[in-house]
Amino acid sequence: MTTTHPSWSDRTNHAIARLAARPWGLFLVLLAVNALARPYAGITLDARLYSAQVLNRLDPGTYGDDLFFRYGSQDQFSIFSWCVAPMVQVLGLQLAFFLLYFLFNSLLILGLKRLVETLIEDRLVSTLALVFMMVVPLHFGGLKALDVQEPFLTARLVANALVLLGLEQTVRQRYVPALLLMVVGLAFHPLMAIGGLAIWAGSCASNLLPGKILVLLVFVLGLASVLVLSNFTVGSALFGTMDESWREVVRRATPFNFVSEWYVEDWLNVAMGLIGVGAAAVACWKGNVVQGRFLLLVTIVSVAAVVGTALAESLPYALLVQGQPYRALWILKVLQIPFAFWFAVRLFGVPQWYGPLGAVALIGFLCLTTGLALEWCLPLFLLPVFMLGYRGLERAPSRPDWWRRSLATSLVLGFLGWTLYKLSILLANHERLLSRLDTLDYGRVLVDNIGPMSWLILFVLFTGWAARRSDFARGFQGAVLAVLLVAQGAMALLQASPSFRENHTRYGKDILFVREFLSRRHAPAVPTIYSCLGKLDLVWLDLHAKCYFDWWQLSGVMFQRQTAMEGQRRALVVGTFEMDRFREVGEVSDFIRTQASRFFALDFDTANPDLGNLKELCQEEGVDFLLLTHEFPGLVTAGNGRIFIYDCRQVRAALNHSSPTAGALQTVPTLTCEDRR
Repeated sequence: MTTTHPSWSDRTNHAIARLAARPWGLFLVLLAVNALARPYAGITLDARLYSAQVLNRLDPGTYGDDLFFRYGSQDQFSIFSWCVAPMVQVLGLQLAFFLLYFLFNSLLILGLKRLVETLIEDRLVSTLALVFMMVVPLHFGGLKALDVQEPFLTARLVANALVLLGLEQTVRQRYVPALLLMVVGLAFHPLMAIGGLAIWAGSCASNLLPGKILVLLVFVLGLASVLVLSNFTVGSALFGTMDESWREVVRRATPFNFVSEWYVEDWLNVAMGLIGVGAAAVACWKGNVVQGRFLLLVTIVSVAAVVGTALAESLPYALLVQGQPYRALWILKVLQIPFAFWFAVRLFGVPQWYGPLGAVALIGFLCLTTGLALEWCLPLFLLPVFMLGYRGLERAPSRPDWWRRSLATSLVLGFLGWTLYKLSILLANHERLLSRLDTLDYGRVLVDNIGPMSWLILFVLFTGWAARRSDFARGFQGAVLAVLLVAQGAMALLQASPSFRENHTRYGKDILFVREFLSRRHAPAVPTIYSCLGKLDLVWLDLHAKCYFDWWQLSGVMFQRQTAMEGQRRALVVGTFEMDRFREVGEVSDFIRTQASRFFALDFDTANPDLGNLKELCQEEGVDFLLLTHEFPGLVTAGNGRIFIYDCRQVRAALNHSSPTAGALQTVPTLTCEDRR
């Protein structure tokens, strides 16, 4: 009697199904995969803004006069700092932000899991899609400025988590708990939650109202919106106005808020989401009307978000720009990937050749990590090799499924080869990269370039191995939890360690030098510093100072005209120093060159700081010290060869009482920390 052994794919499917049957086991695996692929990044990017909001709430006198807070900040629209401040006061900023990130990120992943598994019953598809979402940035909107699942703490993280849980309840038609979750999410971040609230309202209306009344209601609301927006008197009274000079600053500082600034890749991302989720709505309608209606509402709200963003750019109303309608696209992005996997599985089963080809092209598109056409070259190169190997040279194919096997194998091995190619380049250039990046940032670059296909293969292999040795029970879950805690805890500890920050970050020793200088210098308790290093956290958190100017301070310029105009004015003052810093990085993308040149109103290649720029900056009201990488001999108060500190009072005195010659400028000796000791 012949015994038939299950194929590798059957064993893999069975192993993933066993893991998916243990909800907590899969949840912990998703957290661990996310911790390994996208670990906690610390207080960086927008987390710096939220950390300053919390600190300013604890001590309003510290940062109140900083440009970010002077005319009002986004903090007035969120309860984030109000909720987080007590925890920061007890535990400290670093520990509190890490613990809250761990909590809210876990809540977000739980929301993703619950929503995806509610919409997609096939556990193989839902599990692979969830793993995929754990390892890739889920960019939405334009210029890859925003990500659904950020590896740092912001109000967006908790708002997104609550909205996802609310959407899952909405699909199940539990409208009251869904609304409660949405309202709390709205309190943390209105702009991220409003899209979910619109989908909830549409679901309630479509479920509770008769069809004719619903159509009439939509028509009336649409007509009223057109009439209000087209009447400037009424529209300006309701929404306020944004004059052209203010709007232009918003465009220069935050171009991702304007659809005319979006790239082809951004529109392709939106189109793929609309087509995929819209097609899924049609496909699901007959079998599950509630699910089909929900997906249709997501598609409609997403279309409205794009149209609303285009109208905000064209109309003179302030509230339309401030509302940033495109932010509702994050929900579309969350559903785009699971339903792409859902369609790919169905296409792969189509007997005609175009089915598997469409499935492979769809998954291949999702797995792209660069905008380079070269990324497709290796899979295309391998395709004829595997076609020949699986089909053979005989008239009749040696395998009936040779076409599917050839496509799948060439895609998988092609992307694995691309990963090895990228990693080899990064490792070969590690010295040059480490001279420009912090150690952990270089590590993140390596991990980011592993690519989603490689992570999926690792997950499949791990799941198959674990299935043979356990039933994904408590012992397995305990081991996964340990990996999760070690991975995330190690990142938090390293970033909070003074020794690590001093020795393994690009400016660690420099900031220590500046801090020692300020501690010995007669300076204001909270000085105002301009730093050309482009790291706002170094000024706010490490030096406990106010920042004269940093591009990140202008993230909320659409909410306050005074912030926008003053920020642009200061940008023109420091433009040459900022350009110099950008060029120090080395190769700069065309996008950065274009945006920086427009924002600072300077030519990227020729703008260099000179004595006149230094004098103008030192004469700015309230500026106490400058941290520059450019040395003006005779005017440096202290320096370590990499960074130079200028006391604005001394520079003003020297320039106002000296002849503008090289010899006459030798009035302020350059000091080091050793000299001061």
